[in-house]
Amino acid sequence: MGGLLTGLFATPEVNPTIKGGAFYGHGMQFVYQLVANSVAAAYVFSATLIILVILKYTVGLRINEEKEAHGIDISYHGGLAYDYSHHGDQSDHGPKTVQFKPPEMSFEAAFMKADPAEQV
Repeated sequence: MGGLLTGLFATPEVNPTIKGGAFYGHGMQFVYQLVANSVAAAYVFSATLIILVILKYTVGLRINEEKEAHGIDISYHGGLAYDYSHHGDQSDHGPKTVQFKPPEMSFEAAFMKADPAEQV
């Protein structure tokens, strides 16, 4: 968007190598910007497509349907996202309150460098 707006609002005071944007009497500047943005978009699209095709045929873009149906918590991440220890009974799996007491220090001390001599 900014590249196209440059073609509209560009002034020779900012860049003396151009005559100005479309609003300053040089409509071709917008065409130059439109072509440059189109080429950049085509390049990005092509490069992304090539990368996705390579990934699709090497490591794959999706997991198989069986793993997707069962969830990837265990197969990919090695653990469960939720605790189903009561064999599917989810009645007591709501949010839990945890008591946390912040360390005793001033606000400024939290942002000061630690002294290596004081480390335990």
